[in-house]
This record gives sequence, structure tokens and C-alpha cells, in this order.
Amino acid sequence: LKLLQKNIDRLGLSCVKPETADALTYEGELFDRVLADVPCSGTGTLSKKPDIKWKKDLFDIRNLNSTQYKLLCKAAELVKPGGVVVYSTCSIEPEENFDIVEKFLTNNTEFDLESAKDKFPDEILDENGCIQTLPHKHNMDGAFAAKLVRKN
Repeated sequence: LKLLQKNIDRLGLSCVKPETADALTYEGELFDRVLADVPCSGTGTLSKKPDIKWKKDLFDIRNLNSTQYKLLCKAAELVKPGGVVVYSTCSIEPEENFDIVEKFLTNNTEFDLESAKDKFPDEILDENGCIQTLPHKHNMDGAFAAKLVRKN
């Protein structure tokens, strides 16, 4: 948190307020934007952390899947009408990425998925307009991000 505050101060940002809190029980104010950078299997970082492939299995991913969905739902509760939630992972597993987003959109009709097509190159977008980098294809860590907008 200290490093984050240092960067906020260095950049002169007044709209960023870091807090230490349990995301699942947070009851503070509503926000214009929330980044839900959820805990994940880290399979997108295997080139830097090869031990992950021996430490993570399908059971771990299923357990993470539940936590990821709960965190996304809580992030959505904290967004004002017209606000944005960005859901992100450093995973390349569909169960941790678009599967979570798809389930969320099915159960939360007040949100729309907004394509990143106009802001990012097509090479790093999946068929849904979400950012999906793959180590073997893009020569970088694997990651996923989806922009979810709350309707007014």
C-alpha cells in the first residue's frame, strides 16, 4: 500500500484512494470504476514461475473460480450506475476468465460487456472483445481483462 501511495503522490492523482479492507465485506462508498484483479492460478506467468504447473491443479482452479466470481459480484455492488468494473487475471484458463464473466452477465443483467476493440489491437482480443494475451502467441505473460459497464 505504501508503494501504491508513493506512485499516487508522484503522479499527482487525487481521485485514487487506496484502502486496506476485506473486499467481500467492504461497505464503503460507491465508485465510478473498480478494478477486480482477482487471485488466480497464475498460469499466464509460467515462464517466470514454472513451479505453478506442479502446484496448481483442477481442484485449485475450481476453488479459485468460486472466489473469483464472489469478488466480481462484490466489485459490481460497489459501482455507481454508468460505472465500470474491469475484471482481470494473470491466467490463461477459460474457467477463470470468460467463463466467470459469462456467468456474471447471465446473473447480473444490469451490466453489459464492453468490447476493447477500439482501444486495443485485434491480436490481443478474444472473440468477445476481451483482452486475452497468450505467452506462446504474443511473447508476453498471459492475462485476461474484461470491461463491464453498469447500465444507468
